[in-house]
Amino acid sequence: MTTPQSIIERAIGSASADGYVDVIELANSYEIDVYSDELGDERNAFIRYEGDGKFSITTNENQSRQRQRFSIAHELAHFALHRDAIIEKEVVDRDSKASLSPEEESAADDLAAQILMPEELVQGFVDQKHLDQKQGLQKEDIETIAEKFNVSVLVAILRMRNLGYYVPYVTF
Repeated sequence: MTTPQSIIERAIGSASADGYVDVIELANSYEIDVYSDELGDERNAFIRYEGDGKFSITTNENQSRQRQRFSIAHELAHFALHRDAIIEKEVVDRDSKASLSPEEESAADDLAAQILMPEELVQGFVDQKHLDQKQGLQKEDIETIAEKFNVSVLVAILRMRNLGYYVPYVTF
């Protein structure tokens, strides 16, 4: 069974030498196919139950690479947290009537950030950069972290705050 902890451990194990988590490779390791397609302006991604224990994720090809990476991680989080709901609904999509509850979507967002920025990898990076948890991260620090983990600045800010780092209000 896939648990939040097991998916994070697999993300860490699949990370490249520089700490980058390849979410497509991670999805494929669970035998989940990942596709990119034209989904319109409002739709980010969805996870589909294909039957016979098979799942797929489709992202919006018109969105940035960072947005697509977060969407894949978000759908993987649903796979770990809400598999039964995916099977029941056949498609789970935040942007439609196939959406789960706000609490379930929030839980998937939280786990997605952990998948993209596992605490162990973040800690190694901030240690290497000699960043102080209590002193506060500056705009340049956040940009460096976002670039390192190939996430948006917003995801980097939220994840670092979640890990206990002081991130003051920053304008980007």
